[in-house]
Amino acid sequence: MNYLGINMSSNSIDHVNMANSYLTLLSQALMEHFEIGAVDAYHLAWGGLQNTHKWSELSQTQKDHIAETNQKYRSGVKGNKCN
Repeated sequence: MNYLGINMSSNSIDHVNMANSYLTLLSQALMEHFEIGAVDAYHLAWGGLQNTHKWSELSQTQKDHIAETNQKYRSGVKGNKCN
């Protein structure tokens, strides 16, 4: 997808860099700003990075847990909706 001239494909170099270098930082930021646990924060940090090489290194069980956590927050089962 191309939005305003920006490549938004999930295989973009930005997504690769995020998966390789920033998962811990993203997780920490989520924990600070939203008061969620480390596991949920880590799982949410993976959101949108499923088409990176780093994702392929995860076990199927890890992928399933990450997808489940993201779905629970997306659907409102977990977390609080923004105002």
